[in-house]
Amino acid sequence: MTQLPDIRFDGVNYILGTEPLGPFKTLALECNCFSDAWNNRQELYISAVRFGYKVWLLCGNHGYPYHMNTYQGKEIHSSKVPFSTRVISNMVDIIQENCSTTRLTFYFDNFFNNYDLLVMLSELKMRAIGTIRPYRSNGAGAVMLPDKQLMEQKRGAFDFRSDRNVYIAKWHDNSIVRIASNFMTHSPLRNTQ
Repeated sequence: MTQLPDIRFDGVNYILGTEPLGPFKTLALECNCFSDAWNNRQELYISAVRFGYKVWLLCGNHGYPYHMNTYQGKEIHSSKVPFSTRVISNMVDIIQENCSTTRLTFYFDNFFNNYDLLVMLSELKMRAIGTIRPYRSNGAGAVMLPDKQLMEQKRGAFDFRSDRNVYIAKWHDNSIVRIASNFMTHSPLRNTQ
């Protein structure tokens, strides 16, 4: 498959680029995958979208998109930095250029989140939290309670590790859920109804 030119999204990128970043305090990174009409089975597979685009949106806490990055295929000049970290770094650069707000919080899912990214954002005084994949936790999974033992315990049981920069926790819900943050912990612990 050939890589399509970026000109298709230049108009949208220009419009989003002319809006000043508002006084938002929360940012969410969202991936919208668009596919061809005949390729409607992409949700059934846990793999990359074969045809289409990935659109990364930098949104404020009201859902208004401030920046959009369109991914159409493999980058020609890619560095050794993981792809998910490059996406976040590009968004952080946009924020630093256009935003006067100093206290920002990022929320992202396990596609983006990793230990090194949380450390980098912490050094930039930006808060971040999100679900994390087990192999991206910088070895925290090896010293935490194994998943099988945690599943044998009562629902709501959890284990955590912290190195004072990054806090990683996992708990027993319907399955094992892992979360990592550079600013939050499990304290104070409360029951829900």
